[in-house]
Amino acid sequence: SAKWETLGRRLREIAPEIDGDGLIIGANRRVADDPHLALISIRLPDSSWVNVGLVAWSPPVPAGHGTLLSTTLMALGAIVISLMLVRWLTGPLTGFLTASRHLYRGKSAVLVPESGPREVRELAVAFNDMQRRIVRLIDDRTQALAAVSHDLKTPITRLRFRVEDVADLGARAAIAADLDEMERMLDQTLAFLRGDRADEEIRPVDIFAILGTITDDASDRGLAVSLAGSANANVPGRRLALKRAFGNLIENAVKYGHCAEVQVDDRPDQVVVSVRDYGPGIAPEQVHRALAPFVRLEPSRNQKTGGFGLGLTIAHAIIEGHEGSLSLHNHVDGGLIATVRLPKLPPSA
Repeated sequence: SAKWETLGRRLREIAPEIDGDGLIIGANRRVADDPHLALISIRLPDSSWVNVGLVAWSPPVPAGHGTLLSTTLMALGAIVISLMLVRWLTGPLTGFLTASRHLYRGKSAVLVPESGPREVRELAVAFNDMQRRIVRLIDDRTQALAAVSHDLKTPITRLRFRVEDVADLGARAAIAADLDEMERMLDQTLAFLRGDRADEEIRPVDIFAILGTITDDASDRGLAVSLAGSANANVPGRRLALKRAFGNLIENAVKYGHCAEVQVDDRPDQVVVSVRDYGPGIAPEQVHRALAPFVRLEPSRNQKTGGFGLGLTIAHAIIEGHEGSLSLHNHVDGGLIATVRLPKLPPSA
Protein backbone atom coordinates (compact mmCIF):
# COMPACT_ATOMS: atom_id res chain seq x y z
CA SER A 1 0.00 0.00 0.00
CA ALA A 2 0.99 3.66 -0.11
CA LYS A 3 2.04 3.81 3.52
CA TRP A 4 4.54 0.95 3.10
CA GLU A 5 5.94 2.49 -0.09
CA THR A 6 6.36 5.76 1.77
CA LEU A 7 8.15 3.91 4.58
CA GLY A 8 10.48 2.30 2.03
CA ARG A 9 11.36 5.66 0.50
CA ARG A 10 12.06 7.17 3.91
CA LEU A 11 14.35 4.28 4.85
CA ARG A 12 16.34 4.66 1.62
CA GLU A 13 16.65 8.39 2.25
CA ILE A 14 18.05 7.70 5.71
CA ALA A 15 20.40 4.92 4.48
CA PRO A 16 21.32 5.55 0.81
CA GLU A 17 23.66 2.52 0.78
CA ILE A 18 20.61 0.22 0.75
CA ASP A 19 20.44 -1.06 -2.82
CA GLY A 20 17.31 -1.89 -4.81
CA ASP A 21 16.75 -5.42 -3.53
CA GLY A 22 18.30 -4.77 -0.14
CA LEU A 23 14.99 -3.70 1.44
CA ILE A 24 11.94 -5.98 1.71
CA ILE A 25 8.73 -4.95 3.46
CA GLY A 26 6.13 -7.66 3.95
CA ALA A 27 2.75 -6.35 5.13
CA ASN A 28 0.28 -8.54 7.02
CA ARG A 29 -2.96 -8.60 5.01
CA ARG A 30 -4.46 -11.90 6.19
CA VAL A 31 -5.48 -11.93 9.85
CA ALA A 32 -7.34 -8.87 11.06
CA ASP A 33 -6.77 -9.51 14.76
CA ASP A 34 -3.05 -10.31 14.32
CA PRO A 35 -1.06 -7.53 16.03
CA HIS A 36 1.86 -7.99 13.59
CA LEU A 37 1.63 -5.24 10.99
CA ALA A 38 4.67 -5.95 8.83
CA LEU A 39 8.12 -7.59 8.68
CA ILE A 40 10.99 -5.45 7.34
CA SER A 41 14.25 -7.05 6.14
CA ILE A 42 17.31 -4.91 5.41
CA ARG A 43 20.52 -6.23 3.85
CA LEU A 44 23.64 -4.89 5.58
CA PRO A 45 26.89 -3.94 3.75
CA ASP A 46 28.47 -7.28 4.76
CA SER A 47 25.60 -9.12 2.98
CA SER A 48 23.95 -10.20 6.24
CA TRP A 49 20.29 -9.37 6.93
CA VAL A 50 18.59 -7.68 9.86
CA ASN A 51 14.87 -8.32 10.39
CA VAL A 52 12.52 -5.93 12.20
CA GLY A 53 8.90 -6.72 13.07
CA LEU A 54 6.30 -3.98 13.40
CA VAL A 55 3.63 -4.79 15.99
CA ALA A 56 0.50 -2.83 16.85
CA TRP A 57 0.39 -2.33 20.60
CA SER A 58 -2.56 -0.85 22.43
CA PRO A 59 -1.81 -1.59 26.07
CA PRO A 60 -4.07 -0.59 28.90
CA VAL A 61 -3.08 2.44 30.91
CA PRO A 62 -0.73 0.99 33.51
CA ALA A 63 -0.31 2.03 37.08
CA GLY A 64 2.57 4.24 38.11
CA HIS A 65 4.93 1.38 38.92
CA GLY A 66 4.12 -0.33 35.62
CA THR A 67 5.00 2.79 33.68
CA LEU A 68 8.34 3.06 35.42
CA LEU A 69 9.11 -0.61 34.80
CA SER A 70 8.18 -0.49 31.13
CA THR A 71 10.18 2.70 30.60
CA THR A 72 13.20 1.15 32.29
CA LEU A 73 12.98 -1.99 30.17
CA MET A 74 12.65 0.08 27.00
CA ALA A 75 15.70 2.14 27.97
CA LEU A 76 17.74 -0.98 28.70
CA GLY A 77 16.71 -2.49 25.39
CA ALA A 78 17.70 0.67 23.53
CA ILE A 79 21.07 0.69 25.30
CA VAL A 80 21.75 -2.96 24.42
CA ILE A 81 20.82 -2.41 20.77
CA SER A 82 22.97 0.74 20.63
CA LEU A 83 25.96 -1.11 22.09
CA MET A 84 25.55 -3.90 19.56
CA LEU A 85 25.39 -1.42 16.68
CA VAL A 86 28.43 0.49 17.96
CA ARG A 87 30.39 -2.75 18.29
CA TRP A 88 29.41 -3.80 14.78
CA LEU A 89 30.44 -0.44 13.33
CA THR A 90 33.68 0.10 15.28
CA GLY A 91 34.80 -3.52 15.74
CA PRO A 92 36.76 -3.62 12.46
CA LEU A 93 38.71 -0.51 13.53
CA THR A 94 40.59 -2.54 16.15
CA GLY A 95 42.14 -4.46 13.27
CA PHE A 96 43.72 -1.24 12.00
CA LEU A 97 45.28 -0.61 15.42
CA THR A 98 46.70 -4.15 15.61
CA ALA A 99 48.02 -4.04 12.04
CA SER A 100 49.69 -0.66 12.48
CA ARG A 101 51.52 -1.88 15.59
CA HIS A 102 52.55 -5.17 13.99
CA LEU A 103 53.89 -3.47 10.87
CA TYR A 104 56.92 -2.35 12.88
CA ARG A 105 57.73 -5.91 13.97
CA GLY A 106 58.95 -7.21 10.61
CA LYS A 107 58.98 -6.72 6.89
CA SER A 108 55.62 -8.40 6.26
CA ALA A 109 52.47 -6.32 6.31
CA VAL A 110 49.59 -7.58 8.43
CA LEU A 111 46.55 -7.08 6.21
CA VAL A 112 43.27 -6.11 7.83
CA PRO A 113 40.04 -7.86 6.75
CA GLU A 114 38.31 -5.94 3.98
CA SER A 115 34.82 -6.45 5.41
CA GLY A 116 32.18 -4.58 7.37
CA PRO A 117 30.31 -1.42 6.39
CA ARG A 118 31.13 0.12 3.02
CA GLU A 119 33.19 2.93 4.49
CA VAL A 120 35.21 0.50 6.61
CA ARG A 121 35.82 -1.77 3.60
CA GLU A 122 37.11 1.16 1.56
CA LEU A 123 39.34 2.24 4.43
CA ALA A 124 40.69 -1.32 4.79
CA VAL A 125 41.56 -1.49 1.09
CA ALA A 126 43.41 1.84 1.28
CA PHE A 127 45.15 0.85 4.53
CA ASN A 128 46.36 -2.47 3.13
CA ASP A 129 47.64 -0.73 0.01
CA MET A 130 49.49 1.77 2.19
CA GLN A 131 51.13 -1.07 4.13
CA ARG A 132 52.33 -2.72 0.93
CA ARG A 133 53.78 0.58 -0.28
CA ILE A 134 55.59 1.11 3.03
CA VAL A 135 57.08 -2.40 2.91
CA ARG A 136 58.28 -1.87 -0.67
CA LEU A 137 59.74 1.50 0.28
CA ILE A 138 61.65 0.00 3.21
CA ASP A 139 62.94 -2.91 1.11
CA ASP A 140 64.10 -0.54 -1.65
CA ARG A 141 65.77 1.74 0.87
CA THR A 142 67.55 -1.17 2.55
CA GLN A 143 68.95 -2.38 -0.77
CA ALA A 144 70.00 1.14 -1.73
CA LEU A 145 71.78 1.69 1.60
CA ALA A 146 73.62 -1.60 1.28
CA ALA A 147 74.83 -0.57 -2.19
CA VAL A 148 75.82 2.91 -0.99
CA SER A 149 77.72 1.49 1.96
CA HIS A 150 79.69 -0.87 -0.27
CA ASP A 151 80.37 1.71 -2.98
CA LEU A 152 81.57 4.37 -0.54
CA LYS A 153 83.65 2.18 1.74
CA THR A 154 85.53 0.52 -1.08
CA PRO A 155 87.42 3.69 -2.14
CA ILE A 156 88.06 4.57 1.50
CA THR A 157 89.71 1.17 1.96
CA ARG A 158 91.84 1.72 -1.16
CA LEU A 159 92.92 5.12 0.17
CA ARG A 160 94.03 3.51 3.44
CA PHE A 161 96.41 1.27 1.51
CA ARG A 162 97.70 4.11 -0.63
CA VAL A 163 98.32 6.42 2.32
CA GLU A 164 101.03 4.02 3.49
CA ASP A 165 103.11 5.15 0.50
CA VAL A 166 103.14 8.77 1.67
CA ALA A 167 106.64 9.56 2.86
CA ASP A 168 105.72 12.52 5.07
CA LEU A 169 104.66 11.01 8.41
CA GLY A 170 102.71 14.12 9.39
CA ALA A 171 100.75 14.14 6.15
CA ARG A 172 100.18 10.39 6.45
CA ALA A 173 98.72 10.79 9.95
CA ALA A 174 96.49 13.69 8.85
CA ILE A 175 95.15 11.76 5.86
CA ALA A 176 94.50 8.69 8.02
CA ALA A 177 92.60 10.84 10.53
CA ASP A 178 90.48 12.33 7.75
CA LEU A 179 89.70 8.84 6.44
CA ASP A 180 88.70 7.73 9.95
CA GLU A 181 86.39 10.73 10.24
CA MET A 182 84.86 10.04 6.84
CA GLU A 183 84.20 6.43 7.77
CA ARG A 184 82.63 7.37 11.12
CA MET A 185 80.43 9.95 9.41
CA LEU A 186 79.40 7.39 6.78
CA ASP A 187 78.61 4.75 9.41
CA GLN A 188 76.49 7.15 11.49
CA THR A 189 74.65 8.54 8.46
CA LEU A 190 73.83 5.04 7.20
CA ALA A 191 72.75 3.98 10.70
CA PHE A 192 70.43 6.99 10.87
CA LEU A 193 68.95 6.36 7.42
CA ARG A 194 68.63 2.64 8.06
CA GLY A 195 66.75 3.30 11.29
CA ASP A 196 65.81 0.65 13.84
CA ARG A 197 63.91 -1.56 11.42
CA ALA A 198 65.99 -4.71 11.11
CA ASP A 199 65.65 -8.47 11.03
CA GLU A 200 66.40 -8.71 14.75
CA GLU A 201 63.49 -10.32 16.59
CA ILE A 202 61.80 -8.80 19.62
CA ARG A 203 62.58 -10.82 22.71
CA PRO A 204 63.09 -10.23 26.48
CA VAL A 205 66.11 -7.98 27.02
CA ASP A 206 67.91 -7.34 30.31
CA ILE A 207 68.51 -3.57 30.24
CA PHE A 208 70.82 -3.65 33.25
CA ALA A 209 73.02 -6.28 31.57
CA ILE A 210 73.24 -4.21 28.38
CA LEU A 211 74.20 -1.11 30.35
CA GLY A 212 76.70 -3.15 32.34
CA THR A 213 78.46 -4.22 29.14
CA ILE A 214 78.60 -0.64 27.86
CA THR A 215 79.82 0.87 31.13
CA ASP A 216 82.43 -1.87 31.65
CA ASP A 217 83.85 -1.24 28.18
CA ALA A 218 83.94 2.50 28.89
CA SER A 219 85.67 1.96 32.25
CA ASP A 220 88.29 -0.26 30.59
CA ARG A 221 89.07 2.70 28.32
CA GLY A 222 89.64 4.90 31.35
CA LEU A 223 86.36 6.81 31.15
CA ALA A 224 84.43 7.98 34.21
CA VAL A 225 81.25 5.89 33.98
CA SER A 226 79.15 4.38 36.78
CA LEU A 227 76.04 2.16 36.85
CA ALA A 228 73.54 1.70 39.69
CA GLY A 229 69.94 0.70 40.24
CA SER A 230 67.71 -2.30 39.61
CA ALA A 231 69.29 -5.44 38.26
CA ASN A 232 67.33 -7.84 36.02
CA ALA A 233 65.22 -5.02 34.57
CA ASN A 234 63.70 -6.80 31.57
CA VAL A 235 61.73 -5.33 28.67
CA PRO A 236 60.77 -6.80 25.28
CA GLY A 237 62.90 -5.33 22.51
CA ARG A 238 65.80 -5.66 20.09
CA ARG A 239 69.01 -6.13 22.02
CA LEU A 240 71.49 -4.79 19.46
CA ALA A 241 69.35 -1.75 18.69
CA LEU A 242 68.90 -0.89 22.38
CA LYS A 243 72.61 -1.37 22.98
CA ARG A 244 73.34 1.11 20.21
CA ALA A 245 70.85 3.62 21.65
CA PHE A 246 72.23 3.48 25.19
CA GLY A 247 75.78 3.44 23.86
CA ASN A 248 75.11 6.71 22.04
CA LEU A 249 73.63 8.30 25.17
CA ILE A 250 76.54 7.27 27.39
CA GLU A 251 79.08 8.29 24.74
CA ASN A 252 77.40 11.70 24.50
CA ALA A 253 77.51 12.13 28.27
CA VAL A 254 81.20 11.27 28.46
CA LYS A 255 82.14 13.32 25.40
CA TYR A 256 80.32 16.50 26.39
CA GLY A 257 79.99 16.14 30.16
CA HIS A 258 83.28 14.34 31.00
CA CYS A 259 81.48 11.53 32.87
CA ALA A 260 78.28 9.48 32.89
CA GLU A 261 76.17 8.36 35.83
CA VAL A 262 73.66 5.71 34.74
CA GLN A 263 70.69 4.85 36.96
CA VAL A 264 68.16 2.04 36.29
CA ASP A 265 64.70 2.08 37.89
CA ASP A 266 62.58 -1.06 37.41
CA ARG A 267 58.91 -0.07 37.79
CA PRO A 268 55.79 -2.26 37.49
CA ASP A 269 54.86 -1.04 34.01
CA GLN A 270 58.13 0.34 32.64
CA VAL A 271 61.90 0.55 33.03
CA VAL A 272 63.34 4.05 33.45
CA VAL A 273 67.01 4.70 32.65
CA SER A 274 68.65 8.06 33.37
CA VAL A 275 72.08 9.09 32.08
CA ARG A 276 73.52 12.18 33.75
CA ASP A 277 76.63 14.15 32.92
CA TYR A 278 78.25 17.19 34.54
CA GLY A 279 78.80 19.29 31.44
CA PRO A 280 77.37 22.72 30.59
CA GLY A 281 73.94 21.29 29.74
CA ILE A 282 71.68 22.61 26.99
CA ALA A 283 69.84 25.91 26.87
CA PRO A 284 66.11 25.25 27.49
CA GLU A 285 65.14 26.76 24.14
CA GLN A 286 67.58 24.40 22.36
CA VAL A 287 66.48 21.12 23.96
CA HIS A 288 63.99 20.28 21.20
CA ARG A 289 66.71 20.82 18.55
CA ALA A 290 69.13 18.42 20.23
CA LEU A 291 67.20 15.40 18.91
CA ALA A 292 67.10 16.67 15.33
CA PRO A 293 69.52 15.07 12.82
CA PHE A 294 72.83 16.77 12.01
CA VAL A 295 72.37 19.37 14.78
CA ARG A 296 75.41 20.27 16.93
CA LEU A 297 74.71 22.68 19.74
CA GLU A 298 77.08 25.28 21.15
CA PRO A 299 79.21 25.86 23.14
CA SER A 300 80.70 22.40 23.73
CA ARG A 301 78.75 20.37 21.18
CA ASN A 302 80.70 21.40 18.10
CA GLN A 303 82.94 19.88 15.46
CA LYS A 304 85.99 19.92 17.72
CA THR A 305 84.46 17.11 19.77
CA GLY A 306 84.23 14.91 16.68
CA GLY A 307 80.45 14.56 16.67
CA PHE A 308 78.22 14.59 13.60
CA GLY A 309 74.90 15.45 15.26
CA LEU A 310 73.38 11.97 14.85
CA GLY A 311 74.00 10.18 18.14
CA LEU A 312 70.92 11.47 19.95
CA THR A 313 68.82 11.26 16.79
CA ILE A 314 69.59 7.56 16.33
CA ALA A 315 68.96 6.85 20.03
CA HIS A 316 65.67 8.74 19.88
CA ALA A 317 64.50 6.80 16.82
CA ILE A 318 65.34 3.45 18.42
CA ILE A 319 63.63 4.29 21.72
CA GLU A 320 60.51 5.53 19.93
CA GLY A 321 60.55 2.34 17.84
CA HIS A 322 60.14 0.43 21.11
CA GLU A 323 57.18 2.70 22.00
CA GLY A 324 59.31 4.35 24.64
CA SER A 325 60.33 7.96 25.16
CA LEU A 326 63.58 9.92 25.40
CA SER A 327 63.61 13.29 27.15
CA LEU A 328 66.40 15.74 27.93
CA HIS A 329 66.49 18.23 30.78
CA ASN A 330 69.09 20.11 32.77
CA HIS A 331 69.85 19.12 36.35
CA VAL A 332 69.37 21.77 39.01
CA ASP A 333 72.99 21.29 40.10
CA GLY A 334 74.34 21.41 36.57
CA GLY A 335 74.75 18.95 33.77
CA LEU A 336 72.30 17.22 31.46
CA ILE A 337 70.03 14.24 32.20
CA ALA A 338 68.79 11.98 29.42
CA THR A 339 65.79 9.93 30.61
CA VAL A 340 64.62 6.83 28.74
CA ARG A 341 61.29 5.15 29.50
CA LEU A 342 60.66 1.70 28.02
CA PRO A 343 57.31 -0.09 28.47
CA LYS A 344 57.24 -3.68 29.65
CA LEU A 345 54.60 -4.59 27.07
CA PRO A 346 55.86 -5.66 23.63
CA PRO A 347 56.01 -2.83 21.08
CA SER A 348 53.58 -4.70 18.86
CA ALA A 349 51.18 -5.79 21.59
